[in-house]
Amino acid sequence: MMTDLEVFRATLAHKRPDRLLYKASFTPDLLRRVKEHIGTDDVAGHYGYFSPVGVGLKAPEGLPPLDFSKYWANETLPEGTTINASGVAMVP
Repeated sequence: MMTDLEVFRATLAHKRPDRLLYKASFTPDLLRRVKEHIGTDDVAGHYGYFSPVGVGLKAPEGLPPLDFSKYWANETLPEGTTINASGVAMVP
């Protein structure tokens, strides 16, 4: 059985791997270079691997954003820390 890397390399070489490439991810710089090389932003479509689609709930219009600051009230957070829309402390 081929390793994930071997499957990926075979896919790039347009050879038949022993299984389907399920997913691949790239660093931002490598993704930019791959897109330039293949001439499209659709990397998953180009190489034929799975590309998940996220379907989420939408908040009703006019609903103010949730305030998660109370959950962090007793914590000492570094200066510049922000709390994102999911309540995660984003430390710079």
